[in-house]
Amino acid sequence: MQHWALNGDAVATQIARDPWASKVARVQRTALLTGGNRTQYRAIWTAFASDGAELGTYDAWLQGYWLLGMDLYSPNSAVRPKPLTPFCIEPGDIEKWNADHAKREADKAARSKLR
Repeated sequence: MQHWALNGDAVATQIARDPWASKVARVQRTALLTGGNRTQYRAIWTAFASDGAELGTYDAWLQGYWLLGMDLYSPNSAVRPKPLTPFCIEPGDIEKWNADHAKREADKAARSKLR
């Protein structure tokens, strides 16, 4: 796994533990998004206790059945999952490509004005 965070704070993957595992009675998928290459996924689940109380949210990045990264959010956390946006290989890559492309185009336009 490449990434693990709890309420926005990174946790070393070697010591990361699910804080709700012993209390989970039900997990409900709330979102699923397939990447453009059809092998990467982003999935969000909400965990509930046996009394129906929300324990937290799991936001995972997967390749097939391999877990590549996980963000966990407590119900009272100020940090929430990022919106689901299309991606190709990893979440955020299209936004980065668009930003890089816009910068290249701006630089190109600036150079052409100097001529």
